[in-house]
Amino acid sequence: MHYESLNQPPPTGLGDDIEAIRKVVIAELNAGPTVNVALLTHSYPSVPGSPAIKSLDKHSRLNASHSNGIVFFLVISGLQIPAGTTPFAWGGSVTSPTMTLED
Repeated sequence: MHYESLNQPPPTGLGDDIEAIRKVVIAELNAGPTVNVALLTHSYPSVPGSPAIKSLDKHSRLNASHSNGIVFFLVISGLQIPAGTTPFAWGGSVTSPTMTLED
């Protein structure tokens, strides 16, 4: 997504990233009610991509009287972190010596 072309400020955190992806996916599903969607993520977007598509899979949407949904979630060189955790916790709560954390 190119936020400049959407006239929107860029997201500021994981929650905003999740909502931004979900909003675009729902718009695509609604724009083509008979067309399924495949979500492809690379690197970091795989982290917010997974929770963003919760309940948007085709099976869930068929149960909610829709005729389409997400049929593929493809991840290239990214992480699929278990639900209920964070990338930091999942990585052992240790930062790389090349990283600096600031408030």
